[in-house]
Amino acid sequence: MSKPKSGVYWKPIKTYTEYIEIFKSACKELGRSITPSELEKHKFNLPSVKWLVNNSKLKIITYDDFLGSLGFEPIKKHNKHKKYNFDIAFEEFAKRGLILLPQEYTSCAVKMKYICPLYPEIIQYRSLNSLIFGFKPRFEGLCTCGICYSNMKFGVYSNAWKGGTSPLNAYLRDFIIEWKKDSMSSCDYKCVITGEKFDDIHHLYSFNKILKEIIMELNFPIYTEIRKYTEDELKLLRLKNIEMHDKYPLGVCLSRKIHNLYHSLYGDDNTPEQFEEFKVRYNNGEFEDVI
Repeated sequence: MSKPKSGVYWKPIKTYTEYIEIFKSACKELGRSITPSELEKHKFNLPSVKWLVNNSKLKIITYDDFLGSLGFEPIKKHNKHKKYNFDIAFEEFAKRGLILLPQEYTSCAVKMKYICPLYPEIIQYRSLNSLIFGFKPRFEGLCTCGICYSNMKFGVYSNAWKGGTSPLNAYLRDFIIEWKKDSMSSCDYKCVITGEKFDDIHHLYSFNKILKEIIMELNFPIYTEIRKYTEDELKLLRLKNIEMHDKYPLGVCLSRKIHNLYHSLYGDDNTPEQFEEFKVRYNNGEFEDVI
């Protein structure tokens, strides 16, 4: 459903449960809670604060109550008089079990380099704003770094964990959270072809190619079940996956129909050059009869 025009009444068309799943997914992709103003503008095609609160089966009154019921941090107002610096940022990261690396502090909105003690080999990036106003983990002892979040959502801490039966391709796709966030941000959260709402993040340099390079460099076999890999092998696969995604271009946001059209034409072993060709063909009206 497209965004409503100014002054037009927006009527929810999904169930409360469906909207909650969309809400939680959007918050986790953003790395923070959705603000009331974003809801009032229907930025994510979600109902208003009043609708969400009134339709909850729990005894909640405020939007902060609603966020708390989902395990997210309440919306905190910025104190414009508070001055952040590197020392304060270091303490905030430390409170969450993260180690902020030495660097110049410029702004609470600028991503800073840090490491998680569980994965000291990987330098991760997060802004102080995202850290302070983002979600809190559902399990005690889990930090909010990108890798631990992936473990929480898709790993052994997840309700969806099936004991490791996912194919390697699907498994590794769940450990590129920061890459996905950066890709969405670079596209302004819109389909880069139509400028409308996006559904998918397309790999300009295909994930199939990345996976082949990972397997070649590590010299690992490709098993049909994740459980056949050892814990050490899985860790190396995850590390190499993140490293490879930093090596190649960010993804681009596409609507589902555009994404499907692209792959129907170019298959799954893609390159940035193919996508540029596709954009030219689309803008020249070649696919008007198809879409």
